[in-house]
Amino acid sequence: MELIISRRQCIGVIIGFCILTMGIYGASLSNGFVYFDDPYLILANAAVQSISPSTVFTIFSTYDPELYIPLTLFSFQIDWLIGGGTPFMFHLSNLLLHTANALLVTWLALLLLRRKGMALFCGLLFAVHPLHTEVVAWASARKDILFSFFYLLSIIGYLINSKKMSIFSFVCALLSKVTAVTLPFILLLLDWRNGKIIDRENLKEKLPYFALSILFGVIALFGKSETVASVSIFKTLLMACKSTVFYLQKLLIPTGLSVIYPYAKVISISSIDFALPLIVVLLILCTMAFYRNKDKEITFGILFFFITLAPTFMNFAKGENFREYFFASDRYVYLPSIGFFYILIVLLTRLQIPKTVSRSMAILVIGICSILAFHQSKVWQHSGTLFKNVLRHYSYSHLAHNTLGAVYAEYGDIDNAIKQFRRSLSIRPTARAYYNIGVLEYKNGNSKEAIQANENAIAIKPSYAAAYINLGVIYWENNERTKAIEYMRNAVDIDPNDQDGVIDLAAMLTEFNQKEEAADLIEPILRKDPDNEHALAVAKKILKTKD
Repeated sequence: MELIISRRQCIGVIIGFCILTMGIYGASLSNGFVYFDDPYLILANAAVQSISPSTVFTIFSTYDPELYIPLTLFSFQIDWLIGGGTPFMFHLSNLLLHTANALLVTWLALLLLRRKGMALFCGLLFAVHPLHTEVVAWASARKDILFSFFYLLSIIGYLINSKKMSIFSFVCALLSKVTAVTLPFILLLLDWRNGKIIDRENLKEKLPYFALSILFGVIALFGKSETVASVSIFKTLLMACKSTVFYLQKLLIPTGLSVIYPYAKVISISSIDFALPLIVVLLILCTMAFYRNKDKEITFGILFFFITLAPTFMNFAKGENFREYFFASDRYVYLPSIGFFYILIVLLTRLQIPKTVSRSMAILVIGICSILAFHQSKVWQHSGTLFKNVLRHYSYSHLAHNTLGAVYAEYGDIDNAIKQFRRSLSIRPTARAYYNIGVLEYKNGNSKEAIQANENAIAIKPSYAAAYINLGVIYWENNERTKAIEYMRNAVDIDPNDQDGVIDLAAMLTEFNQKEEAADLIEPILRKDPDNEHALAVAKKILKTKD
């Protein structure tokens, strides 16, 4: 069946989607950056704060530190260039990309279903579902929204027989986030759904896609090697089932959303938290396998969901020594949700509901989701609202308490900051929380408490360079110069790439009349960065001391 869509209809749909997404997420344009990757990826990342041959080379030759996302970082460079580092430009780009993705989902659904109304409903669901608020309202979620854009464009290019467009878009998707490696399997799935024979010729056609997936997969392993080695296959399976069932629940009932979903218990098959999801997933897969040839549409939707979600299954172990578990992230289901929406649309078409009823139901669903997404976008207003929301749902999250403490500290509310850090420690002692307390206690003039807090941080994590620096500064201010230099040496030994730590050590050595060693520390820094004001000031002191 040939579909004829006029230019006026296309323009009308585009304008309608823009108005809808702006109405829902427009308020998020005034949101700030948050203490959740934004400082590291954007605010403290010199490579994204200018566009030059050297910064472009940097983003294409380094990790973030785990992920290889050069195109995502390049998009940050453009945002910074246009907006001067203000959050508005980053949020606007995310909103525009999400709108474009919703339109691409509509196009994809139209190519598959050949029904305008159902394709439109599928795209609208994608546009307004509250579970997608995270990728729109969080600047650092750019990698997920950007790779999804090129991923969808590559699929569409394949379906309309534009192979160059498809492969080029696939490369861009991989450069945005390596999660795109699943695309060759989705293309095979599409061929199977469309009745094509999966033979040698078909596989040969996919060789460029598989070659690119393998190449970028190998690149990704260098960034994720420590994580991969730390997680057992059985734990991964159990947590994958738990997260899958959780996502399905949230797609059906999108309430109680959070930026993190911590899990504080032991991962075990004997726990109902894992046994039940495992059974549910096995039932879904077994039923699908039994009906795979009788119902290709449903099978396609299920497999699309599982295949695109699969790369996220190993991302549950985080934190120090990967001992913290976060079983889900809203952004991980951004692309996989298309499979869920596709199944929903297919089932609705089979019910043969009268048009008036089906349209009323669609408007009701879109309206409810829009309201929920609008309120969820307010959660991302700033770090305080974001992590207070986490604590409403997961009061036992030590990470949320620690981050909320950092927010209070930034605004000068030292007492509440320390309370949050101590609450974090009562749930789980971490080096970061002790370090934060040490910083604030020293600001309050409590050197003894500050020293104890930093020593506790080192006891938990002996390689925590920042705590050694803190102790070095405290002892120096207390005129215990030998001990101060000892701690600063330890910090530099642990992290020799920390220029500030190296320069601080050089300054102490200069004051301590060890100018030769101080010069040896400063000279390499000035060779790399001749305009470093801190290093230049120390160098002048060294020369003055020599004279």
